[in-house]
Amino acid sequence: MKTFAAISARYERQAVVQRSAGNRLLVETTLRVFASGAAAGYLNPACHAAGWPPGYPAAAREVIAAGLRSQAGPDGAMEAVFNRLFLLAHKP
Repeated sequence: MKTFAAISARYERQAVVQRSAGNRLLVETTLRVFASGAAAGYLNPACHAAGWPPGYPAAAREVIAAGLRSQAGPDGAMEAVFNRLFLLAHKP
């Protein structure tokens, strides 16, 4: 099995870390941002070796939504900070 260092040494790469802070977003908007990125890792069965109990993805989404709602102000918005990593790799 090749290590990450051995594999990554074969590619020309550029990584950009983007931090998006100071955004007041409605909870539903924040959930859509979560669904467009992080949910792929957290709620994709292919990313987990062990199986899930029935209904796990829906229950996890509800727990996440409840946690975000608890942070929202009277206007239904919350301060959202997103850290994303964009990696551009080219085979030599």
